[in-house]
Amino acid sequence: MQYRFILACIACAHAFAGASALAPRSSEKFLPGGLVAHVVQLEPVSNGNILHKSSHTPKTIEHEVARAELSHMWLRLLVCGVIVGCIFGMMGGGGALITKPMLYYIFHIQPFKMTIFTCYAILAPLSLFGVGLGQYKQCVVWADVARLFLCTSLVGTTLGAQIAQYVPDHVQLVLFALLILAVASYMWSKALAADKATTTKKESSLASAESSPPGFRDDWVYIATTATFIGVLTGMLGVGGGFMLTPLLCHIGHKMDTAVSTTLAVIFLNSVVGMAWYSHLFAMSIAPSDVTTVVSFVVIGCLGILASGHIASLMSSGLRQKIYASLLVAIGVGMVAVELIVA
Repeated sequence: MQYRFILACIACAHAFAGASALAPRSSEKFLPGGLVAHVVQLEPVSNGNILHKSSHTPKTIEHEVARAELSHMWLRLLVCGVIVGCIFGMMGGGGALITKPMLYYIFHIQPFKMTIFTCYAILAPLSLFGVGLGQYKQCVVWADVARLFLCTSLVGTTLGAQIAQYVPDHVQLVLFALLILAVASYMWSKALAADKATTTKKESSLASAESSPPGFRDDWVYIATTATFIGVLTGMLGVGGGFMLTPLLCHIGHKMDTAVSTTLAVIFLNSVVGMAWYSHLFAMSIAPSDVTTVVSFVVIGCLGILASGHIASLMSSGLRQKIYASLLVAIGVGMVAVELIVA
């Protein structure tokens, strides 16, 4: 009995000695026979304060995550806006082929019809800014803008928007990816043909004869048909049409500076008409959360257009076409892989 008392005293001494390093948290347990036992759960203590498992509260963590996401978003906007603006200024179009994949996959503006509508909202002010620069240099041929507006915007874009009502979003997305690959292959073949044409005068004359067949300048039936087809693509898939309009204008006698500025004017009209139809047919509008993305895209893209003149002077036309075509190949293959293989 005496030994049991001594052992109990030693146990109590150990318990009080450990209390300075552990913080108690007690709870009651009912034992058989109606006895109540106080169960003590011990947690480590440092300098008299209970140590927390994490030094960050949930609100602090959420704030840091939001701040990191905001900084990443601005970085994405800066890079994407400069790329789109430079392509717009150097190629006289083709910005929509790059903008929509960025909006869909990077900024997650979905479904694809909403991506198209948002792209219209970006293309319209961007192209209008380019038109202003072109008009300042007196490079806009308004007579051709009016002719192409009738065929491309009023007829073609309207027809394409009506067709889009019966095409599912996923089908639109896959068709757009295939269009990107088709444009990329055309740009590559055109760049390679230009390289071969510069080797000999004979090849150069053949290329000139193929690109400007006799009577093409006056073949307005062919021009009207092509312009209407471009408008259908604009209304159905949301392209601006510059990748086809600029070569078309060059074929009918424009120089590159007037072709680019005139094309931008037509793209502006196409975008306005397409945005009006999508708003009417699909009841779409820019979400408040996407306003910052659209405005930032436009502002940064305008800066890219201003910088594109200097960048274009450092590269030949063939090199610009190859870079643009390579970018389209990468985007098109990636979209097809994601939508057809992975999905």
